[in-house]
Amino acid sequence: MTLREFKKELEVASLAHQRDVEIGRSDFNLFEALSLEYKEVYHSAFLAYLLDSTESSHYQKIFIEIFLRKLLNEESIKRFPKIKAKDIEWVQTEYPTKENRRIDILIACKGDNYILIENKVYAGDQNKQIKDYVEDLLSGDRKNGRAKAKNILVVYLTPYKDDPSEMSLGKTRGNVKRFLEIKNGKLVDHQSKETKALYYKMDYHWVEEWLKECVDELKVEAKKEVGESTKGENGLNKVIFGVEQYLEILGDINENIAKKPNPILEVAEKNPKLALELYRKTENKEDSDLGSIWKEFSEGVVRKFFNNLEEYLDEEKSEFCAIEGEKSEHWYLYQPQNDGTQNNSRRWYRLRFFPKQYYETNYFVGLNVFYRDSNYGSPSIDLRLKFNECEELNEEKVDQIETRLQDVFVDLKGKNRLLNRAGQTYWQENFLGLKEGENLVSWIIENDDPEQKDLVVLKFLEKIQEFGNNEIIKDAYNECNKIIEEVTK
Repeated sequence: MTLREFKKELEVASLAHQRDVEIGRSDFNLFEALSLEYKEVYHSAFLAYLLDSTESSHYQKIFIEIFLRKLLNEESIKRFPKIKAKDIEWVQTEYPTKENRRIDILIACKGDNYILIENKVYAGDQNKQIKDYVEDLLSGDRKNGRAKAKNILVVYLTPYKDDPSEMSLGKTRGNVKRFLEIKNGKLVDHQSKETKALYYKMDYHWVEEWLKECVDELKVEAKKEVGESTKGENGLNKVIFGVEQYLEILGDINENIAKKPNPILEVAEKNPKLALELYRKTENKEDSDLGSIWKEFSEGVVRKFFNNLEEYLDEEKSEFCAIEGEKSEHWYLYQPQNDGTQNNSRRWYRLRFFPKQYYETNYFVGLNVFYRDSNYGSPSIDLRLKFNECEELNEEKVDQIETRLQDVFVDLKGKNRLLNRAGQTYWQENFLGLKEGENLVSWIIENDDPEQKDLVVLKFLEKIQEFGNNEIIKDAYNECNKIIEEVTK
């Protein structure tokens, strides 16, 4: 396809999209006006707002009461403690785990019981996502005063019929030993057969039924008079209006289980190189058809690339080794979540590479890929020691490691203009060598070749190895491993 043909197809898609909007999106709705209807984070935020009667300004316990009554009466999860609204200690969205993942909604209940809601509207699962959430809650967090969970209920909320993928439960091609399985309403350790959590698959029809029941009761309550006015006039009608607006969105989701994709996005995804070429030539990018979908398009390009990268490394045939001299090691790839709210851009990690010797531990020495900004700009890489609270590394041992590593990183600085150092970290900015104005998205598109599936992956890994085989990086890596081995033995 030529660029001229691509532009013509884009124009046709734009007209089709406008017709879709005119026909199906003509009714006023606050969630649509703010473009929130298909974004998981906002669905989660609104649902958590309704469920939280302790901090939310709607002041209504009816949402959590009916939610718990309806959920805990489900036959498959009757083993979970009979929690009441008064037993809820807090409700939080984007709850951070020790591995920098984010739980969509976490409901903490008395007795160290937790209800974890993983909300999947249209995004796919992430690697070891559910498994990591469960392990984090079971291990507790002494630093932040969170005890080990006694009971966990994992609620997987999605418009589709699917359960979490095997990848989300921890089963990958390179890891067949430690993963979870869904067995009779439970998440069970594949090896030990031990029950780690209870499990419930929830769809948006369930949510719709729950909220309709809440609205029915609220409408009865709104008619009650208090002095010279009704509860509805005093503010309850605003709550009812908001929920009814949300129910309209749920109706669309439930009637169109498979979301009708944006035709402009479809055209761009089929022709990424032409889309990039035209986007670069467009002066008013934000006002253009491509500009309207570019963020979603970019996220899709990067997500597909990362998944292909992970799949390649999980293959047994992969001999990738980030640090020369470790050829016997199988290097794992881990994708921490990123909510895009970090102020310090150097903490926006998206990829971590570490050898198999650390897979069973709660710490590692490895390489991290991160960006200058949330638009995947200036991809950079560093060597970093990462450790979380675990039995092998108590506070005293962590202090000992940090003190010794400080000396190591100072001594090894040497003269290398490509490397920067901060504390116990070496990093190289823009390790892909991008030109000004380019980012990871453009690099992936330009280096991808549909005829050679792994070509862009191999080019990326070559850049990782270039950094890892720098003499300073190799020396620092080896010293880090040596110190950890001495302290933890």
